[in-house]
Amino acid sequence: MLRKLLNILSLLLVMTPAILSAQNTSEEIVMMKLDKNYLSEESTNASEVKARDNADLLLISRITEYYNEHFPGKTLSPEVLQNIQHMSMKRGEHTRVLSYISIAALSGEAPATKPATPAKPAEEKAKPKEETPKQQPATTPKEEKAVTKPAETKPAETKPAETKPAEPVKQNDNMAPPPSQDPNMSLHQWQMDVINELVYAKDINEVNSLLNLFKSLGKIRKYGIVTNCPDRNATFWVIGNSGEGIQAVLGPGSSSRRNYSTNQTSALEDFKGFPALWFEFNN
Repeated sequence: MLRKLLNILSLLLVMTPAILSAQNTSEEIVMMKLDKNYLSEESTNASEVKARDNADLLLISRITEYYNEHFPGKTLSPEVLQNIQHMSMKRGEHTRVLSYISIAALSGEAPATKPATPAKPAEEKAKPKEETPKQQPATTPKEEKAVTKPAETKPAETKPAETKPAEPVKQNDNMAPPPSQDPNMSLHQWQMDVINELVYAKDINEVNSLLNLFKSLGKIRKYGIVTNCPDRNATFWVIGNSGEGIQAVLGPGSSSRRNYSTNQTSALEDFKGFPALWFEFNN
């Protein structure tokens, strides 16, 4: 069934000229993947056509799951497939393709419900205005009782202060696992997504742009160059090349670190003389 839908989509793409004409950047693809108004899936392949077809297949499966959850009984039509769009970028000899579609195009009901909602609050706001003067004397004693309540809630405000010392403990566990421990065990899925974006960056300059983007999104606490690193053992490192490409993304550790580019272990000292950036996750 998925293959039939993919064949229909391929025919629609042949009929339209908008087929991966422009190359996108990692930042654009990341922002699209994080946009909750869209469903998206990606694939990387040496063949741009295969990468697009694989991404489309994954997205079609995702759309089917979305229909089953939100619109039971609704089937995927060629008209919906025509709304699938693509982003692409080069990864060395391979091409990365992101297939995406807006959720509004799947439901088709979002625009119709928006005009009806603003009229209701306007009517509801008008009603309490007439009732408020009648209820004023009844509300005054309630306000006096409410004055005594803040005094009881003051000790509750001191509770957050007690939880603050626990935060650095969590950060130390995640940011600096012992070399013998697999750092993957202490990482969340969103952290692995960040690492995967860095592994396939075009060069160290793109890594710098990605880290700046992730910091603005609240995923990265801080990053920088070798000279301003607060603790080399407790930070992640991205090692660049003299030209294009990324040699390694290293996890925290003293001597033996997890190399996310090769899924083996490496030491920071193994990459002396190459451009590098460090970063810390925002837990």
